[in-house]
Amino acid sequence: MTVHISVRHYTALLLLSLLTVQLSDFFARSPHFAILVLGCAPPCGFIIWITTQFGPPGIPTSPPYCIATAYVLLYLYEGATAIEKYATSLGSNFSRTQHSVVHFGLAFFVLSELEFYRQYIAFRGIQDWRTALRELPWANYDRTFAVTRDPLGYILSVPRDANTKDAGSALIWLRSNHFRIFMLTTLLFYPIGGCFNYPLKRIVNPSLDAEGERFVDLLSNANILYNETVVFSVFLHFLRFSC
Repeated sequence: MTVHISVRHYTALLLLSLLTVQLSDFFARSPHFAILVLGCAPPCGFIIWITTQFGPPGIPTSPPYCIATAYVLLYLYEGATAIEKYATSLGSNFSRTQHSVVHFGLAFFVLSELEFYRQYIAFRGIQDWRTALRELPWANYDRTFAVTRDPLGYILSVPRDANTKDAGSALIWLRSNHFRIFMLTTLLFYPIGGCFNYPLKRIVNPSLDAEGERFVDLLSNANILYNETVVFSVFLHFLRFSC
């Protein structure tokens, strides 16, 4: 059975991401941004430790992990700035709101990934960093690790007995009603995502076109937070949000 992250834990990650954005925006007004981030990392690390307590029990959290994570989250402000420079170099507008939203997205992505892999480390009983480097890339493919990054979900997973090298087992699944439902829910994923993208794009990056927002962009998660003018960049953007 798939285990979803709790709503309380998910909300804590959202609030922590929002806090890092606000702190970084405040520090960026000073010429000593790097020093302020470095000094604020320990108290922010304590807040991260509090956030991890909303997660599953039995997963240890060390002070170095919390402080290092806090430093990364705050310094992702520079990552959002790099994306801003990239977008503006291609002729796109990039407002302060867009910068904050991109920073928030980066911070939440890093936090959710770290929490996901921390659970996998506890699940596998990994003790040293060499084993972690070898095992962590398989966290997304380990069928015995039934943990998701989201609190809600409707797409059915592939049955474990069909995820084998047995061609007969896979063929039976492909002919089953479970497979038909799986494909239907997968196809519904993109229109539903497009419905959520519409208000986000209208607030963050509204279209200047008289015809309004393009349905293809909303469906494919392209040009949502900022406009992409390079085809390859749009393709990467699509892959990042679709995986």
